[in-house]
Amino acid sequence: MENPFQTNVTLKKLATVFPKGSLALVGGSTRNILQNLPLPEDIDLTTTLPPEAASQLLTQAHIPHNKDHIKYGNLTLLEDGIELTSTRRDTYTAGSRYPQSSFGATWDEDAARRDFTIGAIYLYPNGDLYDPVGGREDLENAVVRFIKNPHESLAEDPLRLLRFARFSAKYGMGGWTEEMNELFEPHIPALQSLSKNKQTREMDKLKKEPHAVEALKKLESLGYRI
Repeated sequence: MENPFQTNVTLKKLATVFPKGSLALVGGSTRNILQNLPLPEDIDLTTTLPPEAASQLLTQAHIPHNKDHIKYGNLTLLEDGIELTSTRRDTYTAGSRYPQSSFGATWDEDAARRDFTIGAIYLYPNGDLYDPVGGREDLENAVVRFIKNPHESLAEDPLRLLRFARFSAKYGMGGWTEEMNELFEPHIPALQSLSKNKQTREMDKLKKEPHAVEALKKLESLGYRI
């Protein structure tokens, strides 16, 4: 397994700028590394530092970055397509898809608020992996699995159903069992009530994936239509 913190110039510099233990690759970046694929165009990097502290370190190190979305915990480095996001805790209120977030969470707290286990695998600059919810095994077994109780997760954000479908179409259908179909069915009306643009964006991505036909048939069997 190649360690991009040793080969990517910007990541290598960031590893010297941020305190030890406060920086990690996550999400699609780590999945690609585990599958021996190149890093994606948008590199997912996360830090346990709050966004203001992370921005201050970047400024001191003369690393140009965009702060337009700093209130959401996101900084965009103007080189290499790196998105630096602060770890966070999310709290949802009934009837809202948008959580109240607090930044500077621990790795475990950050993992707990993510959608799926394969999105919560952290790669540290020294090459160590931190996999608190078993995402690596799920990735190897072509399984997409919710971290939270699926009903709770979908009640918070019904769009996660389409993200589950898209990730299954990309990484494998091993987690899409008949039991999941039964679980998904009552959440279809809430999903279809969301913005058509949001649904279309997810579906457009899904249709490009290797298992798209199978995933689309599963959605159709649930009565899902945009």
